[in-house]
Amino acid sequence: WNTGILAMAASGLRPTGIICRGPFATAMAVRMRDRGVVRKVCFDGRGAYAAEWEEYRIIDDEALIAQVRPLEQEAVLKSDLRIAV
Repeated sequence: WNTGILAMAASGLRPTGIICRGPFATAMAVRMRDRGVVRKVCFDGRGAYAAEWEEYRIIDDEALIAQVRPLEQEAVLKSDLRIAV
């Protein structure tokens, strides 16, 4: 339902782009771009989510940990711009 809230906010504000901190926000923004709500998506990839989750067990859910690596890869490949340190 977060995607719905983002879609409503973007429809009202009409931003030209969205800067997303992390793969989950980027996945939502890519959907908004594909629907024509925004033109550009920037992935802020300063955190290595998949590596952190696997090494430090921040989330103790194997299914979710298995999903974050492909989601992070998709965020890198499908975003228009990337920020990394």
